Amino acid sequence: MAESRLPEYNASIANLLDWPTTDVKMYFPKVGMRFYPLRADLGRLQALLDSYLNFAGDRVNQPPYMFKAAAPFVLLQTVNYDRLEIDAGAGAQPRKPLAWLKQHEAIFSIPIEWYEWKGSEWRFVDWAMTYPFIYLDHPISIWIGREMYGWPKMPMRVPKLFPLVNPPDPKGRVEFWLGGRSARNPERPEPYRPFIEIDEAASGFYPLASWGEWLTRWPKMASDALSTMAALTDIARGAGVAQWLAGWGRSEPFPAAARESLKYASQWGPQLLNMFGSVKTGETHQFTPSPFMKNNIVLKQFRDAHDFKSACYQALVKSELAVQGVHGGGFLFNPMLGDPAGGVTIKLHHFDQEPVIEALGLNHEATTIAGPSGEQRKVYEFRPFFPFWWDLDLTYGKAEQLCWRAKTTKWSTTDDPGERRPIADDYVTSGGGAIAEIGGAVKFPNFEMLVMPLPAARTTLDSLCATCLNHENYKFRTSSDYVLAIANQFRAASAATDPLERLADSEFVFAVAGEYRDESNPSAGWRPVVMPMIGFTGAEWDSISDREVFGRFSLASKFIPANSPLLGDFSTREPHIGFYLQTSLCHELNDDEQARLWTLLGVGSAGATTAPLPEIKAWLSKLGLGSISAAAGFETVGLKQFRDACLANKACYQALVSERRVFDQNLKIDFLPESIRIDIHKFDTMDLVATFGITGGSEEAQGRFRRPCYSVDAVNPFRVSGGMRQSPPENLCWRAGAMAWQRG
Repeated sequence: MAESRLPEYNASIANLLDWPTTDVKMYFPKVGMRFYPLRADLGRLQALLDSYLNFAGDRVNQPPYMFKAAAPFVLLQTVNYDRLEIDAGAGAQPRKPLAWLKQHEAIFSIPIEWYEWKGSEWRFVDWAMTYPFIYLDHPISIWIGREMYGWPKMPMRVPKLFPLVNPPDPKGRVEFWLGGRSARNPERPEPYRPFIEIDEAASGFYPLASWGEWLTRWPKMASDALSTMAALTDIARGAGVAQWLAGWGRSEPFPAAARESLKYASQWGPQLLNMFGSVKTGETHQFTPSPFMKNNIVLKQFRDAHDFKSACYQALVKSELAVQGVHGGGFLFNPMLGDPAGGVTIKLHHFDQEPVIEALGLNHEATTIAGPSGEQRKVYEFRPFFPFWWDLDLTYGKAEQLCWRAKTTKWSTTDDPGERRPIADDYVTSGGGAIAEIGGAVKFPNFEMLVMPLPAARTTLDSLCATCLNHENYKFRTSSDYVLAIANQFRAASAATDPLERLADSEFVFAVAGEYRDESNPSAGWRPVVMPMIGFTGAEWDSISDREVFGRFSLASKFIPANSPLLGDFSTREPHIGFYLQTSLCHELNDDEQARLWTLLGVGSAGATTAPLPEIKAWLSKLGLGSISAAAGFETVGLKQFRDACLANKACYQALVSERRVFDQNLKIDFLPESIRIDIHKFDTMDLVATFGITGGSEEAQGRFRRPCYSVDAVNPFRVSGGMRQSPPENLCWRAGAMAWQRG
């Protein structure tokens, strides 16, 4: 896409990093990787690929590519990034790191055969790898990975971390906890529960010390050897080696695949022998990238705002990992012991929302245990074969869209859309991360909203609204001199995507009240609207839902204290902070700046209110919120957009999404009896004061970093509470690829 005709990505709010104008490059120095091959059912793997990448259920509109499971195994990978650098360099330009992250990952990957439809037959392209299940612990990486490249990333935590340095400790243990949704209590952090456990026993790695130990271990060594032979036989059978050797009877594509395998093997063999066991401390070796690193293929997709069972955008994205250097590698087992697992035991906890075991065909005998809340949970135990480790210097960022389609078009391999097609229920839920978000109508039986109007320059707000939302079909304008800082809490909510599940979270949103008009029907007049500009959520699923479904740019954040009512009564005895909000960002952009949690906001009481309060309806009308009292509800409009996988400053999809929220008869609106003060910490990468033109406060340096902090009092803050229903969102207009704007 050198001459891409994609529209510009609207960075007026979402530009938290100084993105390069062409490709995004990432550099990963000395990545610690461990690989645990697991036997899997070939039929299950192919069934997953058929639904995840091949769209086998849609015989009329299949992509021009096909993928087959290459062998009956998957790779469980654990990855340690001590420094994941986002790079602004391009071509011959010197590298200029913008920021760096520190994160950990757990990945389930499948080696695949990649085919392309040429003429009237499928032609083998290359070997590749797909990653239907990915878990990691950094919100910025989750956001970038999902939005740009389509990686199905899900949040997890590593509560008990043995040093993830290689060579690994043979007595080590690591746990990965999976993030959930059903907190039920918005005053508690998002629930994380045990998901993956990996134990490494010393007996499987160290050589035996005496003949007695050999004799004692002999029966198990014999059993392990038979298990290894069975695993290798399964792999050969799954890859079709027997049929090929029997008579070379398989014409294209199998010989092409075999030729590629021999070519790569001839390159890797000497390098692997040189690397495994011969690398000295501080020494690096060059290594030829495998096709399983060069060809990373995933499905990039997002739910349509209105038809939540449909995808508004889908693409098959290929990206590439390049090896810059190899620091070392080795086995996690001792070949002399006959145990191909190296004493490693892996336990996987069953979760309905992440069907890893079922989708990959990893079913083994399960043990039932009691979960954290007393529920019964199945735990499956596995032993890998031939586990190994690598320490690599990697680069990432070279990506391309093999093909894409919108909800009304067929697959296309260019910027231009394919032929028209009917809207279908085609959102794929077979891989991981596909049900991380909620969609459709949402019910909030217990909703609280604290609205804190902050004085702001009208010209700044008008300019911001115009830059974010105005275009040829719709015009937006503000209706007051205030930006609305809104703290929300909800519990026991339910969504159409899973009506039986109960949801809870805390949110903080900066919004602007105003009006908008459909330019194709100016006689209809201006309609009142609330425009959410940027939000911060306590749960990762909530921010993913905002960005990918509802068109609200949000970041997963942390509220402190987490175990106190966020919107509880503030004490009027003396000024104090009721809660802090922390979010992941870089306070400035240079080559040694880590993106991590920084305190962005502090909200608390500034003492009892002394000035006379206006009548509540008159105040709502002045703020542009008259519809809340007049119609017991309000409409919001936001910009939903996603970055292109190849060009970061381009958008592969954009839409204006409208939502209608209606309160029930229990609606209650009242002023707070005290003043509220908000401390807004200013950062080079996120200056909310300048963005919204906030005025009327004072600034001083705070904290050990002496960062500027702007303190401002909210004007006549008020609370809205009761039951609320959010109707299914509507697409006012949308476009994908190089399409013109579409309505509805």
